[in-house]
Amino acid sequence: MKHPIRICAVALAMCLVGTPAFAGSNAAPTEPLELTLRLQEAAPRAPTELQVKFVGYHDTRCPSNVNCAVAGEAWAFFWLTGVNVRPQVVALAWSGAEPSWRNSVRVGQHEFVLRSLEPRPLQGSQVNPSEYTAVLAVRSRRIPVRAKANL
Repeated sequence: MKHPIRICAVALAMCLVGTPAFAGSNAAPTEPLELTLRLQEAAPRAPTELQVKFVGYHDTRCPSNVNCAVAGEAWAFFWLTGVNVRPQVVALAWSGAEPSWRNSVRVGQHEFVLRSLEPRPLQGSQVNPSEYTAVLAVRSRRIPVRAKANL
């Protein structure tokens, strides 16, 4: 097996389904935090104790040195752990379009968007997996605390 991490991540991702981000929620989002991670790198723990690690990818995009009619697809897989977060793999898709929060994946009070996955494949050569870098945006929802009425 050439890329066991990638194959394992693809298998795990097939079990996951992203949910639309916070539809109808009255919780206010925080400013997004942008993380740039190399393959197998973990981000330092956030103040909310969320741990994010870039664990794999699936990349069938059109090579950057070829003109294609179809852009192809790419997925980046992240292992999440933390307070109030069930340990899990989150699959984020690259669509070729400008990333949008409408297409985010929600986990607990956090939502995630893949901004980029580099490098692009090249025609006639293979990209070393250790060269892959994912940029993702993370924002959290703060649920407003309601004051108790004195009765």
